[in-house]
Amino acid sequence: MDMIKFFRKIRQRLLTENKISKYLLYAIGEIALIVIGILIALQINNWNEYQKAVKSENELLTSLQNEISANIELLKLVNVNNNIWASDGSDIVQELLLGIDTLSDSEVTRAFNFYESLIKSPVLDGIVSSNSNVLVTRKGLIADFRNLKDAYDGILLQESYLVEFWNSKVIDFFVSCGILYQGNLDNETTISLEDIELGGYSKKQFIALIKVKSVIQEYWEVERDSALEKSKETLILLKNAN
Repeated sequence: MDMIKFFRKIRQRLLTENKISKYLLYAIGEIALIVIGILIALQINNWNEYQKAVKSENELLTSLQNEISANIELLKLVNVNNNIWASDGSDIVQELLLGIDTLSDSEVTRAFNFYESLIKSPVLDGIVSSNSNVLVTRKGLIADFRNLKDAYDGILLQESYLVEFWNSKVIDFFVSCGILYQGNLDNETTISLEDIELGGYSKKQFIALIKVKSVIQEYWEVERDSALEKSKETLILLKNAN
């Protein structure tokens, strides 16, 4: 307020003394000072907004690191369990080819079982869907983020084929042949090839079902392995970018 009074007194004195030319020069100078002040204020505001955006980006990418780390551990677990069940399916096929005619329900269950990937990537999805608008200093990573999202989508696509196979083929096979789904070894029951044939499935068809599931699972495994490697690579990029 003191500065405003000071400038006002100068204007009044110049007008009183009828110094119009000096008054005009003074007015121009005062306008210039006001403009400079506004520009400085805008610059400070822009700098503050930029710092806020950088802080937000850092927090977002920290969340993304945590998300990717969790997905890496999940994919490792999924790979271990699915490799075990894939091996169980191969073992049953060999047993059937060697002439075994009785299997436990849990053996049949393991031959068709699979461990869903359950990949969760809301942070990654948000960054990609924003087309990198939420990034400030690390927009160059957006291509790597898109590749990782494509890898996760590849897992889900192949997994959907396995789910469809289970829903359209395996459930019907289990129900028709009277096979009880066994998630563990409690209350073990058995099923014979004769029971399976009475359910409308020959030994050859039984083996074919296991092999089809195995092929779908192999394609799914390729996608999981690819996503696992891309996850590790992206995590390294994020850590190096800090």
